[in-house]
Amino acid sequence: MLFGPSLRSALVALAVLVSVSVAQATEAGPRVLRPSDGAAADSSSSHDTPGLGAAASSPVPHANGSTATVGAADMDGKRPTATAASQLLDWLGPLKELTPGERELRLTTDDSYLDPLKWNVMVYKSRHQLVVYYKGRTFKTYHAVFGRNSDGAKRWEGDLRTPEGVYTIVGKYKHPRWKWFLRLNYPNFVDRQRYDTMLHDGMVPAAHGQRRQVGSAIGIHGTDRPRFNRTDINWTQGCISVDNDAIVEIDRLLPIDTLVIIKP
Repeated sequence: MLFGPSLRSALVALAVLVSVSVAQATEAGPRVLRPSDGAAADSSSSHDTPGLGAAASSPVPHANGSTATVGAADMDGKRPTATAASQLLDWLGPLKELTPGERELRLTTDDSYLDPLKWNVMVYKSRHQLVVYYKGRTFKTYHAVFGRNSDGAKRWEGDLRTPEGVYTIVGKYKHPRWKWFLRLNYPNFVDRQRYDTMLHDGMVPAAHGQRRQVGSAIGIHGTDRPRFNRTDINWTQGCISVDNDAIVEIDRLLPIDTLVIIKP
């Protein structure tokens, strides 16, 4: 069939227009839904973690009160969403096999991991262990050493014993000798009652003409005697000492008000 000049020109123009439209669509790729499109987008927050890839950033809270900037989670629904808690877990480094507590932390999709009620610590003096739990599940076990006097619970200042009982973390701060110091609420009510009874019965020793006090400033800290820690030598004046890498992790994991139970 023959076409007139004007009809041929119109057909050529239409073909060019169709080709340009197809090229633009190919370059644009699939449409990504954003919150403004009405699609729900997951957001994530934690400390900076290598290998997360380029993403939008947002500041998030940290267990010790600071904030960190992290990438937002993928919104295409095809890959697992990176959560604040899972990125905190990634910060701990490569893990051969996740513990039940680590798996639970990876599944946490909000900032609830900052709640001290989600964490607790069991300390076993005779085993040289400090065990961290998340949501009631074993998270990680750390090696620990204690006061030089292993004969029972702390009674008064200077007896070189580590307390036994139920405590909470009431403060966290850097320490020039021990990396971090997580202070416990020793003496608690039970400690004071026991001390008052012993004081009344004349069992509290005197130093420089004065009765010793009940004591204070007991906590969990790192070490400036790593060889002692490695060989299970109890060297502190009553505190709980862990390796320096461990205290950095523990400080980052545990919020203030976390429950700490110390057993013989």
